[in-house]
Amino acid sequence: MTYTEDTTYLRQTPQVGVAPYRQVHAHSTGNPTSKASGEAIYMSNKDLSSGFYTHVVGNGKVYQTAYVGQGAWDVGGEWNNETYGAVELIESHQTYEEFRRDYEIYVQVLRDLATQGGIPITLDSNSLEGIKTHYYCTNNQPNNYSDHVDPYPYLAKWGITKEQFKKDIEQGVTSNTTEVDILNTYTELANRERPYYRGFLSLDYQVETEPNEGSKDKEFLPRGTEVYVYEKKGGWSRIGSPTAQQWIEDDYLVDCFIF
Repeated sequence: MTYTEDTTYLRQTPQVGVAPYRQVHAHSTGNPTSKASGEAIYMSNKDLSSGFYTHVVGNGKVYQTAYVGQGAWDVGGEWNNETYGAVELIESHQTYEEFRRDYEIYVQVLRDLATQGGIPITLDSNSLEGIKTHYYCTNNQPNNYSDHVDPYPYLAKWGITKEQFKKDIEQGVTSNTTEVDILNTYTELANRERPYYRGFLSLDYQVETEPNEGSKDKEFLPRGTEVYVYEKKGGWSRIGSPTAQQWIEDDYLVDCFIF
């Protein structure tokens, strides 16, 4: 994954702590409407005493907003003194494709900053050194006064589990090939808030409450019913909503459209 850093809004920031800086911090903005450029402009003008970060990723771009290797007020605790770099991911993606593009850049920026700082490319390990999520810092750093748990809730919204994020950080992200395989009956898709695709039932169907034929039939859906898929496992698709106990066999979905 290649990217360029836009330094239009780069500004000098206070030094926090002293070298060596042993962590790179992974954040997401918590703002469901902002663009990366807007976040960068805001950083260029804000009162830094309320916090700052070094990079923001979104809309296919990377903005550097502060110099690295100086610490940062970004995790609300003692590990501010360990910040080599702090990277924010926007939370305003409208499609999976938009999210995936920025996610791959986000992972690469975190990895590259760790390499640049001589920091192990590990995620949320027990060691003081490494890439740490704000969630991990909140729950593990000394003198914590933060309640933030980003970026995990936002990543989960798009189907990225903690385990997948750790794998992508530590091994490198595999460029997205989901659209090629997403409709395969036995493709596994993690539960997420937005549907992966829609389809239509090819026959009358009794919806199951669990992803197996032995569960209790919940309701009848006639042939041609339009459904939305939020999760797939073992050839079964969860429909209706991310929390609905409604499962159908994926083979019976036709005329599918990927979002």
